[in-house]
Amino acid sequence: PAKSPKDLDRTLQNELLALAKKVVDSYSVPRMALVKTVQEGRNFLKGLQNLKWNPAAQRFDPATTPIGNTGSQSTQEEIEPTTLNIFQAKALSLISALSATAPACIYMPDDPENPDDLATAKVGAKIVTRFERVNHIEEVMAQELQYSFTDGYYGLFVRHRVDGDRFGYRETQQQAAQPITMPGMEGDTTSAIPRNVGTVRVPNGEEVVDALGALELSIPAYGRSQHDYPAIEWQTETPVALLRAIYTDRLDEINEGGDAGTGTADATERNARLLLANAPPGYDGRFGNASSPDLVTYKRTWIRKWAFYGVESKDTREKLLALFPDGAYVAHANELLLDTRNECMDDHWVIVKPLPGDGSYGEPVGGSTIPVQRAINNLLDRQLQNDAFGVPPIFYDSKLLDGDAYADTVVKPAKAVPVSLKQGQKLSDVMYSPPPTALSPASTE
Repeated sequence: PAKSPKDLDRTLQNELLALAKKVVDSYSVPRMALVKTVQEGRNFLKGLQNLKWNPAAQRFDPATTPIGNTGSQSTQEEIEPTTLNIFQAKALSLISALSATAPACIYMPDDPENPDDLATAKVGAKIVTRFERVNHIEEVMAQELQYSFTDGYYGLFVRHRVDGDRFGYRETQQQAAQPITMPGMEGDTTSAIPRNVGTVRVPNGEEVVDALGALELSIPAYGRSQHDYPAIEWQTETPVALLRAIYTDRLDEINEGGDAGTGTADATERNARLLLANAPPGYDGRFGNASSPDLVTYKRTWIRKWAFYGVESKDTREKLLALFPDGAYVAHANELLLDTRNECMDDHWVIVKPLPGDGSYGEPVGGSTIPVQRAINNLLDRQLQNDAFGVPPIFYDSKLLDGDAYADTVVKPAKAVPVSLKQGQKLSDVMYSPPPTALSPASTE
């Protein structure tokens, strides 16, 4: 089986990249609709209430509305929208209630009277405890619940990771072969024995798990389970320097630019991830920048072996099947193949859909709260606009009142203002104010 891109000729490398792109692009249309829904839910959860979808740019932009009827935008006043975030309150209630304590995982011996079975069960319990501590399992559970509430599905990626910075190092004896000569009746014989020549630092490894949501994890819309998926793709924005450190053999080929790909769907997903990552809670997105050329969209694609039958060339298809009998793992960025190996997606991935439904894109747990939150946002924004700009103008007789002088006066409670009226004249005859605007009672019920 193939172990690295160097095992593949240029034709197979191009074919593998093209296949990874083809299987993911085949469901890009329904995925773009999913990305919009998921991003709106995550916006609400993060407190980003004042954003509205811009169909032309395929992103959420600030919803501040210019007021007035002047031609110059710079002279128009703006209202800062406000809202009551019930979406976030419901999500945090669910997360706090269900992620406080990890479910118990108990290993029971098959035969309680067998010492070996008892010892194995005790070791299993210790491994679970270590796994939960290393992965901060309560945080992983909270992330799963968030994706359940906002995304509709999520994936768990489990693997063994060697990382000295994260898990520390251990000192290991380094040995070298030392030749020795042994005399014998038929002559001397030379052999080698191991000898300690020093110590080396070796990075430790652990079993780790990551929870990824719908914006990071691309799966097809069809299929009842992951066994029906031709591919799973994990997309993340990664610093160029980190990719160069991981793939030192491709260091000179990994360049800045950050482009997720050539399609609209790639750019939309990248914008969504970066705008959410860069925005602090309550931020309105006004100064958001999703370009970030120093961050490259790093894609890791797991392709099932039966997806190779989508390759038209019989010769190329047979080579791929021989090189990847269990399926292919393909790492790439900016159309550059970085890594590939024989690997089955089911050995590392579990896709979870919290609610039942057709296809893979399930309804988020908080999906029914999104239209309610929209309605609250719209109502409060209209009320705020009405309160600020629904105060009617005052029409007055210029001979009675000096408008410039009155504008400079300070309004105080119960302030007495002298007025000189003609015989039989009423104040209402020289001053008039239309009734204030009001929202429809039906809209506030």
